[in-house]
Amino acid sequence: MLCMKGEAKPLKLFFAKQLGQDYSDKHLPTVYREVFSAHKISQNEKDTLAGTLNKFQSIVSFNFVPLSGPERHKLCTNISVMHDFKALEPIKSHLPQVYSEINKKAQVSDAGKLYLLDSIRGYQNV
Repeated sequence: MLCMKGEAKPLKLFFAKQLGQDYSDKHLPTVYREVFSAHKISQNEKDTLAGTLNKFQSIVSFNFVPLSGPERHKLCTNISVMHDFKALEPIKSHLPQVYSEINKKAQVSDAGKLYLLDSIRGYQNV
């Protein structure tokens, strides 16, 4: 958004297919922790779901430099992990409530039906 408003200079946009981090039931993304807190999900179901999250990922990395403010001239990196909704087909029949909740969050794009699985942003520390 900062780049679109002229408040930052875009530098690099990078796409990758797989993240080096595996998700487990202890380190699930926020979107799933929210669903799990609203529904009763067994440990076995959480383990099954964690396995599906490690497939069909698309990573988008965007680097930019803010032109004003306290982070002025510091490189900022925003990394988003997008997940293909097709990866959730194995849980559709036995976790319909989770499937339905995530389906509401997924958006159709040229790349398929995706939703934001995880995101992180940080500034260069100089």
